[in-house]
Amino acid sequence: QKMGRKARYAHVVWDNAMGTTGIKPGQLYAAKLPNVEFVASEVVPPRTTDMSAVAIRLKEKNPDYVWMALIAPPSSSLVKSAIGLGMDVKKFILGDYTTFMWNTFLRVMEKPEVVEGMLATYNYFYKTIDTPEMRRMFELWDKYVKRPRAPERGMQVGFNPAQVIVEGIKRAVAKVGVDKLDGVAVYE
Repeated sequence: QKMGRKARYAHVVWDNAMGTTGIKPGQLYAAKLPNVEFVASEVVPPRTTDMSAVAIRLKEKNPDYVWMALIAPPSSSLVKSAIGLGMDVKKFILGDYTTFMWNTFLRVMEKPEVVEGMLATYNYFYKTIDTPEMRRMFELWDKYVKRPRAPERGMQVGFNPAQVIVEGIKRAVAKVGVDKLDGVAVYE
């Protein structure tokens, strides 16, 4: 607003269902916001590690924020390439799968101080957060796994997305009924 324009938002995702399903909702959400413009969506093939071409295209779009739904190797390549082009690292927002591999990201960046001020997302409940979902996860863990509750992320990465599926099924049943429940209804 201080710059006399909307904040420019870009999205970098994998070319698979996990990545591309976030594009349209992101565009729709940004369109509802009075102060955000969705300026670009970069879709890259899985296993892409040289992100210099993506960085060049992003620089041309001049985003204020770039959310990266990527794992550490391509995220770090994109940020390093952006730095080389003179872009501010504070524009980049690291997604969950990079934060899961934080040590890898820092190792690739070589100088960890260059990422100071970047934002990182973590969309999963921590095991220390007391929520009904986490209590249920531990109940199931204790019942079926019968090992100490040591794995922080392993449980969360599997359990939290499963909660989204459960919620989708509940909403689909409420909308179409049990007899007409199918994958399309759950997706919608």
